[in-house]
Amino acid sequence: INYYGRVNFTSVIEIVDALGGINIDSTVAFTGYDGTSFKKGTNHITGKQALEFSRERHAFGGGDNERVHNQQVVMAGMIKKMISPSIITNYSSVLSSINGSFETNMESGDITGLLQMQISDMASWTIVQKQLTGTGKTMTGGAYMPNNKLYYMIPNEASVAENKQAIQNVLAGKPVS
Repeated sequence: INYYGRVNFTSVIEIVDALGGINIDSTVAFTGYDGTSFKKGTNHITGKQALEFSRERHAFGGGDNERVHNQQVVMAGMIKKMISPSIITNYSSVLSSINGSFETNMESGDITGLLQMQISDMASWTIVQKQLTGTGKTMTGGAYMPNNKLYYMIPNEASVAENKQAIQNVLAGKPVS
């Protein structure tokens, strides 16, 4: 992985609000931990709602796996909004408003170059979500809670192989499904 971006709870709120909200697609209707209702299908959400959507896990049978999926949905919504003509052509003011809200190893010149490339060709992006699958297991131990029973997902080897192949495809410039 050449570049990374890291956000925290507050930054998700600030970034989504700086973008004027985002659209996300929920696979199911549910009510989040703070009482916000999300409908199945497209939802236009604020920063606070984006955080609630991406943190909820108790409303789903898949628990943490669904939470990871929803975090990817929020990230995809942020990317789609960031590259939209209304935002990308005004990127300097958006970047100024979220300054300090995230951490990345990209140089500012690299970010500007990427944005200018997007402005010049307005190419569409294909965002593919990938996630490991596995089986849950409760075990004692962990770096932060060594004497507690904690949930762990033991990855399915076929899932690991599939995701490794997806990474290799990206690196080789091949499509990922």
